[in-house]
Amino acid sequence: LGEVQAPLKSLTIKDCALTNLPEELSMLTTLTELNLSGNELSKLPRSFPDLKYLKRLNLDRNKFSRFPDMLKAM
Repeated sequence: LGEVQAPLKSLTIKDCALTNLPEELSMLTTLTELNLSGNELSKLPRSFPDLKYLKRLNLDRNKFSRFPDMLKAM
């Protein structure tokens, strides 16, 4: 993901046919909104709970068979 110069608050990666997310996504620690709708995701990276300021998450239209357990603790 490279070096981010300004605090990134919102990120939309929708309708991109993503099947997985990189562990490095957790480096975007200032994210408060993340839209991953319309992809092919079936799991989240182990480091996902490191996004401690995340308030809004859109996972609509993905391949999750159930609600990811790691999100219950967030």
